[in-house]
Amino acid sequence: LVAANLKKPILLPSWIKTLWEKSQEKKITRYTDINMEDFKCPIFLGCIICVTGLCGLDRKEVQQLTVKHGGQYMGQLKMNECTHLIVQEPKGQKYECAKRWNVHCVTTQWFFDSIEKGFCQDESIYKTEPRPEAKTMPNSSTPTGQINTIDNVSNISNINASCVSESICNSLNSKLEPTLENLENLDVSAFQAPEDLLDGCRIYL
Repeated sequence: LVAANLKKPILLPSWIKTLWEKSQEKKITRYTDINMEDFKCPIFLGCIICVTGLCGLDRKEVQQLTVKHGGQYMGQLKMNECTHLIVQEPKGQKYECAKRWNVHCVTTQWFFDSIEKGFCQDESIYKTEPRPEAKTMPNSSTPTGQINTIDNVSNISNINASCVSESICNSLNSKLEPTLENLENLDVSAFQAPEDLLDGCRIYL
């Protein structure tokens, strides 16, 4: 978030690998010879997004835009897999389970603001919380002793354990590990890059 707010480019590890390969082929001499836009980190890379309460058209739009911007859309909320639940109203079984599983519960505004600004926004600003229930008083000056409570308004059933995936998935690492492994196995002693290939760059991991 800090880098994005400072307008610093957030790039995939493949950018470094491509720079190195192109320099060995004598096709480039400086990092500016390659278009950084081709290596920008997708907005929703590492995000597995589920929705609840949206109409069919809105659901389809979220699905298409999620995939377009590097994320993964999942129709069923799965423990240890879904990272974000887009909520129309903070209620229902999916919402209650997401809260228990520490899944980010956010409004649709989080989704569209992330796309508009070009990077994943701070979820804490877009959190959804149920509205406090108003206590109802009896329509009589004489207490009846039958004031309704909201203790049993929501009765959330437990999801069958067989429906919940037990595998812990980290989508971001699974996407980046192959490239990082290639970089670690690269024998730099056999190559020589131009001295000013990354001149002026400050790279943070």
